[in-house]
Amino acid sequence: MIATLSEIAKLVEGELLGSPDIKISGVSNIDEAKGGSPSGGGSLSVRGSSSGESSTQGKEQIVVVVNPKCLSQVIHASAVIIPEDADDSHLPAIRVKNPKLALALLLNLFYPQEKPTPSIHPSSIIAADAQLGRDVTIYPHVVVDKGAIIGDSVILYPFVYVGKAAQIGDETIIHSQTTIYADTIIGKKVIIHAGCAIGADGFGYVKVDETHHKIPQTGNVIIEDRIEIGANTTIDRATMGSTIIGNGTKIDNLVQIGHNVKIGKNCILVAQVAIGGSAIIEDGVIIAGKGAVSDHVTVGHHSIVGAKSGVMKDISPRSMVSGFPARPYRDELKQKACIEKLPGLFKEIKGIKERLKT
Repeated sequence: MIATLSEIAKLVEGELLGSPDIKISGVSNIDEAKGGSPSGGGSLSVRGSSSGESSTQGKEQIVVVVNPKCLSQVIHASAVIIPEDADDSHLPAIRVKNPKLALALLLNLFYPQEKPTPSIHPSSIIAADAQLGRDVTIYPHVVVDKGAIIGDSVILYPFVYVGKAAQIGDETIIHSQTTIYADTIIGKKVIIHAGCAIGADGFGYVKVDETHHKIPQTGNVIIEDRIEIGANTTIDRATMGSTIIGNGTKIDNLVQIGHNVKIGKNCILVAQVAIGGSAIIEDGVIIAGKGAVSDHVTVGHHSIVGAKSGVMKDISPRSMVSGFPARPYRDELKQKACIEKLPGLFKEIKGIKERLKT
C-alpha cells in the first residue's frame, strides 16, 4: 500500500506542512526513526514497513509523534504526524488534533487485517438445530451446541465452544479456547480474545452449619455491541436475570466480573480488575489495573478508579479515587505525604521525650 502525504492528510483530517506528493508506504518505529536510540516513550512504536519488517532507514515511512519534545530527534523518516501544539517540523508533517487517533487510522490503512475466506471446517461440530448466518468462518474443532444462533460474518477460531441457545451477533470475532456458556447473548462487532469464559456460574453459596451450599445460577450474560474483551477474562452469569456489559466497553486481559454486575457504556477496565457481584459500573468509568469494586457497590458515571484501589462504598459521578479503601485522590495523596513524614516525626518526638527527661 502506498499513499501520498496529501491523501494521508485527508484521511487523518490534518493540516499538511510540506510537499503533498511525498509517497508513504508504512508507519515507522520511533526507535528506528531516531537511529536506534531509546524512545523514552515519546512516540508510538509500530511496524516499520508494509511487509511488517523493520526499516532502519525510514524510506517512505511516516512517524507518529505524540510528545512534541521528541520531534527534533526524528531523523530517519519521510514525514511525521505531529500534535497541534508542536513546533514547526524539520520534516514534512501533518498537524493533527489527536495523534493517537491518526495512528489508528494509519495502521488500518497500511496494515489491514486479513479477513478469512468464509468456510466451515469439517472437524467442527455443529448441532443440527443451530442457526448459522451468511459468510461465517468456523475453524477446526469448534463446537456449536443445540439451539445456538450464529450471526452473519462471525469468525470462530479453533476450539471455541458456543453453548446451548447462545447467540452471537453479526461480525463478532471469538478467538481460540474461549467458552461461551449456554444462553449467553453477544452483540454485533464484538471481539473476544483467547481463553475467555463467558457465562460460567457466579460465585454464590449459602453457609449452613459450616457447610457451603451452592445457589443455582439460573441467569445469563449479555454482551452488547462493539465490546472488546481481553484474553483470559471471565464474566459470570447472573444468579437470576442478567450480567450486562454495555455498548462500547473495553475490557483488558485477566479481568473478573461477578454475577449480576451491570457495566455501562464505553467503560475501560484495565488488567486484573475484579468486580464483585451485583456491582453497578455506570457509563464512561475507568478502572485502572488491579482495581477492585466490592459487591453491591455503585461507581458513578465518568469516575476514575486508580490502580490497586479498593472501592468499598458507592462513588458519586465524576469522582477520582485511589487507595484502599478508595478515597478521593487528593485525600489519598495527602495521607501518603503524611505517612512519609512519620519517621521524621517519630525521631523528633523521641528527641523531645529525651530532653524532657533531663
